[in-house]
Amino acid sequence: MPSKEICMNLKDLSLEERHKIKKRLGIYAALCKTAVVICLFLICAFSLLPAKNVPHTNIFPLGDKGAHAIAYIGLGMFAFLSISFSLIRKHLLNQKINEVKETLFATLHVLLIGIPLGLIIEIIQAKVGRNFDLFDWLADSVGLLIGCIIAAIINKLVVTYIIKKVSVVSK
Repeated sequence: MPSKEICMNLKDLSLEERHKIKKRLGIYAALCKTAVVICLFLICAFSLLPAKNVPHTNIFPLGDKGAHAIAYIGLGMFAFLSISFSLIRKHLLNQKINEVKETLFATLHVLLIGIPLGLIIEIIQAKVGRNFDLFDWLADSVGLLIGCIIAAIINKLVVTYIIKKVSVVSK
């Protein structure tokens, strides 16, 4: 999310510059939404494969648990960025961007949707010849949280970059 310094710079931007920033963030938000759909598809596809068809996961650190965490890191990152970019776009024109509030909002929504999703998938796995594993669900949840943390950093860098680029080009 934008820092206080960026929020102050937003007040210095013209309406035209804020519209340019809003348009670019819209493109990034759409890309992130597409990535969320792809992540969800891949997570469901691999999680619901019958046990005999599951590829070996010894390429990941911590094996199967590492694979779970990495998949949900990706989901958490893209979901967070999608929510965050959309929130910034919504509040950009009226300059009411609150970094902490919007970071917490995005993180809370990602966790409130992602954690139950991981649990539901673990429960459904019993229907396809796999086992419920509490530690897989824990790895999913930790992955979501790590994804949100990484995304918060990426978000700040991307928004800062866009604001600086639009400011420099316009002047």
